[in-house]
Amino acid sequence: MGNLYTIKVEQTDGKATDIKFKKNAQAQAKEEAIGTYVLRTNRLDLSGEEISKLHRSLSTVEESFKTMKGNLGLRPNFHHTDTPTIAHVHVTVLAYHILAGILKKLRTAGVHYNWNTIRNILATHIRVTTTMNTKDGCVIDVRTCTAPTEKQHTIYNKLQPKSCKRFSQCENQYFPLPRLAKSDNRYPFFSNCGSAIVLL
Repeated sequence: MGNLYTIKVEQTDGKATDIKFKKNAQAQAKEEAIGTYVLRTNRLDLSGEEISKLHRSLSTVEESFKTMKGNLGLRPNFHHTDTPTIAHVHVTVLAYHILAGILKKLRTAGVHYNWNTIRNILATHIRVTTTMNTKDGCVIDVRTCTAPTEKQHTIYNKLQPKSCKRFSQCENQYFPLPRLAKSDNRYPFFSNCGSAIVLL
């Protein structure tokens, strides 16, 4: 960058007191040589803005394939016959439809995170299982959810899932299930704290 500017340093008693710079002839020549990005199309019925939007939508298509290949596991594909390969691709496409719906709803609500960022934000909101052994040799499990952070509150409340209440009202309440036979060796307890969303 330095070769594009004429730089003058003013000094007093050997110390720099001021720096002045301006673009030189080389910089001006470079600016004049900057080209224009041109889109060529046979869609004469569209305005320039509409053509530009259609062209920018290509990046959305490319991003969708990138997401399917990466986050949603389209690749690697280790199947050797048609049927499981088609099923693998079909499940990935279905997952992308769900993902696209989630991202669209968040962006409409003003949340412009990509999928990796959303996963990282929600990764710390988990259900914790505390296991206790009883005197009679059986096990009791108590499950609770961690308190959501402010960013997690924002994502949950913008999505507003129908199957659970707003997370700002989340409270841990325990409801013991009927005691199982001792031979089952499990006494499950569950919490209705409302964390009904599971994001893979």
